[in-house]
Amino acid sequence: MTPPSEPAAEPPEPLPSDPAEPDPAPAAPAPNPAPPPSVGTRIVAGLLMIGATVGIGVYARSGGGTPQPEQAPPPAHPTPVNVVVVAEEVVPLEPRYLGQTGPSHRVEIRSRVAGYLTQREFTEGQRVEAGQPLFQVDPRPFEIELQESRARLSAAEARRERAGQQLARYRELSAKQAATQGELEEWEKEQRVAAAEVELLQAQIAASELRLDYASIEAPVDGVIGEALLDVGTYVNGNATDLLAVVECLDPLYVRYALSEQDLLRVERRSDSGELDSPKTGELELRVTLADGRVHPHLGRIDFLEPGLRESTGTATVRGVVPNPDGGLRPGQFVHVTVLGMQRRGVIRVPQPAVLHSPAGASVYVVGADDAVEARSVVLGDWLGEGLWVIEKGLKPGDRVIVNRLLTLRPGAPVIPTTVDAKAPAAEAEGAKAEGK
Repeated sequence: MTPPSEPAAEPPEPLPSDPAEPDPAPAAPAPNPAPPPSVGTRIVAGLLMIGATVGIGVYARSGGGTPQPEQAPPPAHPTPVNVVVVAEEVVPLEPRYLGQTGPSHRVEIRSRVAGYLTQREFTEGQRVEAGQPLFQVDPRPFEIELQESRARLSAAEARRERAGQQLARYRELSAKQAATQGELEEWEKEQRVAAAEVELLQAQIAASELRLDYASIEAPVDGVIGEALLDVGTYVNGNATDLLAVVECLDPLYVRYALSEQDLLRVERRSDSGELDSPKTGELELRVTLADGRVHPHLGRIDFLEPGLRESTGTATVRGVVPNPDGGLRPGQFVHVTVLGMQRRGVIRVPQPAVLHSPAGASVYVVGADDAVEARSVVLGDWLGEGLWVIEKGLKPGDRVIVNRLLTLRPGAPVIPTTVDAKAPAAEAEGAKAEGK
């Protein structure tokens, strides 16, 4: 039996609207459609898309962002360089000092007698010889004084002669007992007084002659006389207070220079260690160089070394005697004095072009065991005229010092060294300097 079918569900009835709720607002009108993009906007968008595409490609090629190790640059090619192999040498030690010339004799001309100057018998600034008359003091008072002394001497000699005759006469009378002993003694005394008076007047005559000689003022030494400081007609005192002129001996000439305490200690230290060979001080020669670079043709010798140091300067004065027959040197000139005759042992030298200078000091490039450049700080010593520096510290025998292409090298760079003579680059440097002048 077929079950009866259920009746179809009826749709629910709509709920009545809430009278308190207002009716929905009417729909807003549809907005206007957006304007199409401009041409500039489309160009910018296209460029951004292209950039993004390129970035993605680079990122993909770089391994997806994985860091890659930096590849080392290809090795540099070795640079050909010239080197000198340094070694210990025995070299002349020729220290140079600033000195000043002076006369070997300087004599002030003064009058030894009082009177008026009547003559000047020289030309100022000219050479004079010893014994040459320079000034004349009026000689007439001294001539009169000499004549008076001679006249008194004649009278004294006459009295002495009479006393001698009387003494002889009374001796005869005394022997005959015709004169007393007192009379004999009286004439003996008279004879001695007369003889003493003669000697006194002879001494006065010698003094008068000397004063007359002093009236003629002569040059005491050979040399050059300066300006006359008093004119003819001037009265001069006889107490040597009035300076008339100055004569300076210029052959030989003195050269003086100062030696510092450090220089003295350095010489002593090197001598004690056997590093310095030096003759005695008096055997050292001096070469004098003028301010314009000319060398005086005659060598001098040291003749005096001040035994102590001056408290004000801490230096000792050294004096040398230099022949000056042609008058090439003048007193008061500033000159360079080079001391010759000493030798220094165990010296290391390098050419001047091999030395680099910087605020940190001097340095050189040397070639290491693997033919790589090494920078080496050095302490410079004396500068030698051959274009070579003395190296006090920083190098040892056998080091290979680079002498060219220094500006293109850096520490660690490989090089191909070629050994050259140490004096070759120094000579080239000296030649370049000469051309620059």
